Amino acid sequence: MKAFIVCFLALSVAFAAHETVQPSIGAGGLSLAEIKKYNELKETKWGKILIGLAEVHIQASGPIQRLIQALEDLIKELNTARSDENNRYESKRATHEANVQNINSQIGAANSEINSNRVKIQSILEPKKQQAQEDIARDTQIVAEKQENIRSATSNRNKDHADFEKRIAEHTEAIAAVDESLQLLGTLAKNKPSLLEFKKATMSFKKLELQIRKTHVAEIPFVEALISLAMNQDVNQDILNDIIQKLNKLRSRLASSVQLETENEAAAVKAFDELIVQLNKEINDSKNNIQRNTVLITETDKAIKESNNIIDKKTFEVEDLKAKLEAEQESWRQETTTHEEVIAEIDKEIDVVKQCKTLFESKQFSGYVNSKLGSL
Repeated sequence: MKAFIVCFLALSVAFAAHETVQPSIGAGGLSLAEIKKYNELKETKWGKILIGLAEVHIQASGPIQRLIQALEDLIKELNTARSDENNRYESKRATHEANVQNINSQIGAANSEINSNRVKIQSILEPKKQQAQEDIARDTQIVAEKQENIRSATSNRNKDHADFEKRIAEHTEAIAAVDESLQLLGTLAKNKPSLLEFKKATMSFKKLELQIRKTHVAEIPFVEALISLAMNQDVNQDILNDIIQKLNKLRSRLASSVQLETENEAAAVKAFDELIVQLNKEINDSKNNIQRNTVLITETDKAIKESNNIIDKKTFEVEDLKAKLEAEQESWRQETTTHEEVIAEIDKEIDVVKQCKTLFESKQFSGYVNSKLGSL
């Protein structure tokens, strides 16, 4: 701005120096106040320059009004420069505010994405993963329990089947004993038994009694009565036939018992097989659930990782944006300081020019300058 003033006024002085004008020296001098102002202005940078130019102008016999007009034009130029600076500053302000708004908008969007992913992790993904883990633990427990049920049922079934086979064997032996007794009784019924046959029959009946005790305890009194009658050497034919008939009925009951045992065993085997099928189905269902939940946990962990990556990325972006915002604010503070300094400088220049113009408009100014320079 100093260069502008110097150039502007120098041109004005040079132009005036080429004009043919009679020198005009005012009578009298400046007032004390004006002299004081004159001296004060010469102590300032801009006042010294302007007064110096005025002295040169007056020494060159240039009309003072020409210089005053130059100062008026300078004031207009300075006001224009002030207006231009204000416009430039307001334009910068608009750009600055748009930048701040844009950065804050980006920070808000990034923070919103951070918060939404945190909520997603805390409210959706983590509970989902925890529920899947609990379901796996439950289904794992179910599998263990069902497998134990299979082992227990299999063990019981094997034991029951062994007992069944034992009972069938005992029934078969009892039926064989009955058959043997019937055969001996048939022989006794035909002929009077010898002592050897009688002993053989006695041993057979005792064997029958022993077998009946193993299978049909309720039949023991009946069997004992039959044996007692059969062992009586005085038993007649009718009694023997009656005993044979009753033993045949006992044999039928034993055969029916074998059939019932066989039917019960078949039903037990069927129930066992159905139980095993059902338990295996429940085990497979639980294992499928475990597999699905394992996949779900893997997918959920992946989603959690992705959300955490987004959070980390957006957190970094927020920090970077905050740094940009701070840089923008700092740049704006510097811009404002520069603007204020420029405006202050222009205002100072305008004030000095106005004071000089007022001083130069004094009718005694030219005379005072000529008298002052002439005394040197």
